[in-house]
Amino acid sequence: MTPAEMETRLASRLKMRHLMLLRMIAEHGSLTRVSHRMATSQPAVTHALAELESMYELDCVIGRASAVLDMQGLEHEVLYHQEPRLITHRRLAARLGRQPLAWQELARLEWILGARQTPMREQITDFFLRAGVAPPAPFVESLSSKLIGELIAANEKAVSIVPADIAEELARIAGVGIVAHRFGWTLPPITLFQRTEGARYEEQSLFVAALRAVCARQAAAQAGDAA
Repeated sequence: MTPAEMETRLASRLKMRHLMLLRMIAEHGSLTRVSHRMATSQPAVTHALAELESMYELDCVIGRASAVLDMQGLEHEVLYHQEPRLITHRRLAARLGRQPLAWQELARLEWILGARQTPMREQITDFFLRAGVAPPAPFVESLSSKLIGELIAANEKAVSIVPADIAEELARIAGVGIVAHRFGWTLPPITLFQRTEGARYEEQSLFVAALRAVCARQAAAQAGDAA
């Protein structure tokens, strides 16, 4: 198929909803905010991105792995893992850190969680269920680090679970507290998704190699800090 034929085929298949989706992602910079704006779920937005990728409009997608994704025609590669951290108001963090975590008590706090069916929300829900405690209803639904930091710093009952590097940043810039407790699990990994056919292109291979190198340096730096 010639480039002109490919362009014609894509133009005939590309829907207005795809154009609107890409525009809103560029504007809001977050799949969660886009899903709220479009009154849909984040998995639905992810599915639409997968459609665009299969139509050769996207070469790569970076996000958290989820068991609900249709991986037909796609390759995936885990880039890095993140540990979770429980963040709260500083006074509450100091109190919670002095004793083992009581999940029934945590469930009564005001939780800031991602939207339903997002990988982190599903994992947190599963963790409460495994502890024999009904999962908390969210006080606010958001994955915006800025909003989470502002809400927790201003509310002595607010709580959330975020990646460790995000927790450290919010402690520095927003003044939240990090509960001195290490969980025995990791968050869904940050993963690179690319079309099986596209992975053979030299330009894409160079980009992926550079991405791997950046992630490897970051992992090494974090390991050094933890040592």
